[in-house]
Formats: sequence, structure tokens, C-alpha cells
Amino acid sequence: MQLEVPRAFYRALRPLVAAARRGPAILDLGCGSGLLTERLARAGARAIGIDASRPMLRLARERCARWPGRVRLLERRLESLALPPRAWLALACGDVVNHLSSARVVERVFRSVRSALAPGGAFAFEAHTPYAYATFWSDNTHLLEGPQGDLLLDCDYDPRRRRAVARMIAYARERDGRHARAETTLYEYAHTDAEIRRAFLRAGFGEVWRRPWSPWPDADEPRLERNLWCGLDPGAGDFAPARALRALRFRRVARRAAA
Repeated sequence: MQLEVPRAFYRALRPLVAAARRGPAILDLGCGSGLLTERLARAGARAIGIDASRPMLRLARERCARWPGRVRLLERRLESLALPPRAWLALACGDVVNHLSSARVVERVFRSVRSALAPGGAFAFEAHTPYAYATFWSDNTHLLEGPQGDLLLDCDYDPRRRRAVARMIAYARERDGRHARAETTLYEYAHTDAEIRRAFLRAGFGEVWRRPWSPWPDADEPRLERNLWCGLDPGAGDFAPARALRALRFRRVARRAAA
């Protein structure tokens, strides 16, 4: 089920990727096991996958092994990327921004990302809305079954703290047919549209664009649970994403005042 999220995210932003493919490597922030990174490389782009988890980067290295000349993987935290300002496009897929625990942390990460963008570069990501957590996470349990094992998710949402929690128990199938049990807890945080717009502008982005979105093609439009966001660096460079954003039905929702 969750494999469809990076696939749909890539399809939704394919024109941006195509336009950025001729430039420097595209940044895949919070790349995890490399689902989006591998898709970027397969499309002919160079990609830099960035994650703070060594186990996830090991999986990404295996997944992207067929693209040794196109994929580079870095172990870094998003609030301290320390990359030269070269990238035309930075992407984040898989609730990456919802993993950030406060508006202050979101702003720190956005500043770090902007420092890695070339003039006129773009930072695009998808994020759950508070409505989604209140509607689809609150007191909700899922059982996911697959050839490699089963996963039980017990989800809940605290609207006061705007914190979502997923308690997960996995039964991974081993080679001898038995199952290994693992348990962990995932936390996500709901950020309002106003908070995200403010974080973009405070981080120095010149324009903020947004589009309601869902990775599920049968989603009921009034109940779309996510937004696609894109912030544009105010400088003028070789990458001009605004036309592609308009074609993709993004709407500009904020602009930084001229100095």
C-alpha cells in the first residue's frame, strides 16, 4: 500500500523532475530505503539521497546499486545538510515534514534546504493535513499482509498536541518459514497551512505554492488528506519551475515582500 505514495508523488511532479534533470543532482531528503531515489535515477536524473538512518541508507544502497553513476547517498540530518548551493530541485516524500516535531524545527530544516538550492531552485514535498490525522488516524487499526510478512498498525491522534502515533508490530517472514517479531512506535505531527507558509517565508523562500493532493486515485476530492507544497528560491537562475507548477495546477499561496 505505501509503495504507491512515492510512485504517485513522482508522477505528480514528473514535469519538475524532467526540467531539473539537465541540472545538478536532485536532492531526495529523508530518502529512507531509496524508493524515490531509485525512481529519479531510472528517469535519467542524478540524485543525492539524504537520510540520518544508516540501516535505511543500507537498503537504499542495495536498491540503487544498478545506478552507481547517478546515485550518491549521504548520512546527514536535514537541519544540517551543509551542502553547496547547487541543487535546482529538492524533494521530500513519505511524510518527511510531518516527522518534524514543531514549527520551529520545520523552519530550521527549510533554512537548511534553501541553503543547498541554487538561485531560483525549488523545494517540493507532500504533507498530511490536520484533517487527515483527525479523520484517518484517530482510533484506527490496520492489518497489512504481504509475501514478506504482516504488519499491524494501531493509530491514534491527539488533536491538542497535534501529534499522531502509530504503534506497529511486524511479523517478518524468515527463510525457514518462521516469523520474527519486531515492535516500534512512530510519531508524526500535524502542521497547519499557515505554519508551513510562514516557515517557507522565514527560511528565505520567495514564493510558496500549494496543491491539494492524494496518492490514491479514488480519493473523494473534498476529503483529500495531503497537500503538495513547493517553495521557490527568490533568485534568478537556469531553473524556472513556476510554469511547470501552474501546469500541474499548483496555486501560489504566499509571496515574500520585496526588501
